Amino acid sequence: MEPSRSPGPDRQARPRASAGGNQARLAAASRAASSRRATTARPAIARRRGNDRLLLAGTALALLAALVLAGALVVAGFDGGGSNGTQNPPPVGDAAIIPPLPQTTATAPPAAPPAPTAPPAPTATAQPVAPADAAPVVCLDVGHGGIDLGKVREDPATGELIQEKDLVLKQALDLEGRLKARGFGVVLTRRDDALLNATLADVNGDGEVGTAEFPDELDELQARVTLCNEAGADLLVSMHINGAENLALNGYEAWWVKDRQFSDDSQRFAELVTTKLGEGFAAAGHETTFRGAADDTLYDPVDGDEGTFDHYVVLSPDVPARNFVGSTMPGAVVEALFLSNDDDFPFVVSPEGHETIVAAYEAAIVEYFGAVGGGGTVLIGATVTPGPQPTATTTTTATTATAPAGSSAVALPTRLPTPAEDGSGSTQLVYQGTSGRREIALTFDLGSDRGYTEEILDELQRRGIKASFGLTGAWAESNPDLVKRIANDGHMLFNHTYSHRSFTGANNPEHNLTSEDRREEIASTERIVKDITGGYDMRPYFRPPYGDIGPISAKDVYDAGYHVTVLWSCDSQGWRQWTAAEIIQWCGGTAEPGGIILMHVGSDGTDQLALPGLIDTLAADGYAFVTVEELLQP
Repeated sequence: MEPSRSPGPDRQARPRASAGGNQARLAAASRAASSRRATTARPAIARRRGNDRLLLAGTALALLAALVLAGALVVAGFDGGGSNGTQNPPPVGDAAIIPPLPQTTATAPPAAPPAPTAPPAPTATAQPVAPADAAPVVCLDVGHGGIDLGKVREDPATGELIQEKDLVLKQALDLEGRLKARGFGVVLTRRDDALLNATLADVNGDGEVGTAEFPDELDELQARVTLCNEAGADLLVSMHINGAENLALNGYEAWWVKDRQFSDDSQRFAELVTTKLGEGFAAAGHETTFRGAADDTLYDPVDGDEGTFDHYVVLSPDVPARNFVGSTMPGAVVEALFLSNDDDFPFVVSPEGHETIVAAYEAAIVEYFGAVGGGGTVLIGATVTPGPQPTATTTTTATTATAPAGSSAVALPTRLPTPAEDGSGSTQLVYQGTSGRREIALTFDLGSDRGYTEEILDELQRRGIKASFGLTGAWAESNPDLVKRIANDGHMLFNHTYSHRSFTGANNPEHNLTSEDRREEIASTERIVKDITGGYDMRPYFRPPYGDIGPISAKDVYDAGYHVTVLWSCDSQGWRQWTAAEIIQWCGGTAEPGGIILMHVGSDGTDQLALPGLIDTLAADGYAFVTVEELLQP
């Protein structure tokens, strides 16, 4: 089947220091930051692309005052305008990109990043990739600061100037506290209203230094990247609020860099954080646009000009021609709504907007590291509340419905009470069970080919294990005998759409599904499975193709009758051609109570090969195997 472009583990298994080591490196990084940080705020910088450098601070402020007095909207900072004549239009973002310096001599291009290393071989005890005492370190790059205001606009209600730098600093300080409470190490590139390199040091040693009115932007950004590197951070999160001259633009997006040794993990986080933002906005009733989680190639450098940055600098690899040393960890630039948009603006400056954005960052970071606090599910704006659990004396009789003409009836599996709806009108996203029981749900997606479904079913039957299967309508039509067997064997079935197209466009940008399209994708699969099985009703359980779900599609799924969207706590990565040993180590060695494991039946067969060893590993660790329905019982 077409694979789920889903979050996956850090295959490089980069070593992390012990908790004590984390404290030492964070303290050293904090001291280094303090020595570079000024105590006074300065006027604003406006960033420009191309050959423009920095606007005079006095001129910028004078223009700002004039526009405000005229009642106009001001959006200061890099606005992403212009494509430099390339085929790839730039994003509407505001993380800095540095124009090239004139080059007098040819400079060798940067060396290619090292190839990813293979994951460590699994041990007999299937140890997790990261030691239990290794607290991950997150570097929060707090956008702008001091002379650099970021995006700016006047609050029409109060006349106050609202500045991006203030909003993201407040978010970052709140997020820092939440992450530390969960046991993470956290380092911030600024904790107050000042540039990190406020002393105007020549941080990258290229002989270029700035002044108070014209700070050298590359020195500032090198200082931020160096701080994250020196802290030994495992993830870089560059926090921003967007803005544009086109006031109709709204929404949220994230950018990551392809073709680095950790690009898969950067992509994974970018997709996670946009998903969490979308969930939060939907739960809060704020309708806005999902703008994507995309590779951040802004434009193609001029041939022979190795001094041009073609990525946001905080995400860039080394650029020797500019004496720039790139970040050494996965990361993403995140733009959470548009300050310039009249619909996004009141939400982003409200307490509810602040809470929604910070909670989304927190949930994405927690899920990225696979460290869900207390073994529970991280949900944004919604909580799965299972219905009443049958008592010990209660029995539920399997139902056999009358088959429609042309089909044969099957013994439908036992159905348990479904989680209660939360009244939000939006499907609830479930990543993990919350009962605390030592249970695991094995789930298999079936999309484009028959694959190894029979072998998987044989293995589950041999071991007496019930699993959960996500069926597309197209697969069910092509394999009705297997659909009947899945139901007859007592497994759970859930709706995986008809054609496996992305519901947000994140993984199928060429397909722009309407709300009606999404509902029909679900309804047609529901009808097909009911016809084949003689009445199995997959409602209310749904799994989105690729895991793509946004605020609008979450409401469409709910409207189609599916108020529980089944995601996962561990993606086996079989679709990436991981070996059976790698899959067993990752999903077996990092399991937590209530875990939901995503696997596929597809023709590559790696999940099927890993299944016996994965079951053995989890069983040896005391886990029982249940369906998703059973997992969600209280």
